Amino acid sequence: YSSANDIKRCSDSFAAFKIVKQTIPDLKVFVFGVPSKPSDLPGWFEYYQTPKRKKLRELYNTASVFVAASRTEGMALPPAEAYICGCAVCCTNIDGFSMYAFDNRTALLSPVFDINALAENILKLMTNNDLRIQLAKAGNNYIQQFTWKKAYKKFKNILLANI
Repeated sequence: YSSANDIKRCSDSFAAFKIVKQTIPDLKVFVFGVPSKPSDLPGWFEYYQTPKRKKLRELYNTASVFVAASRTEGMALPPAEAYICGCAVCCTNIDGFSMYAFDNRTALLSPVFDINALAENILKLMTNNDLRIQLAKAGNNYIQQFTWKKAYKKFKNILLANI
């Protein structure tokens, strides 16, 4: 969550969750971020300000679905971290997620600013366990290729090639 600017589009995620809540009344949402808890956050949202690593892992491991509605990102780590912890990912179709989020293969993607499409994708994952588990496994399997060992080897080869 970030209220400093609209890059993360938390307002879109929140609006999508409100739509999903109409179909799944007992929906519970965990949100984490750096700023203080927003005063207008509904009671069924639990907010964690700058959670410690252990708590963050607990949140990822407790969640079934991770949602990111950003309008732009670099190499975004939270969805990748969610994959590692077994979450299915629902996110916007942007370059920053395109390294690992492939529509209907490792994630469900929606256009930026399209709250209804985001809500529909969240609902698909919340109501279809087979699809949710399939995408979570595929995302987890895919993200496993990004290791420090491979990154080091590639970086070393680039440096050696330029000597």
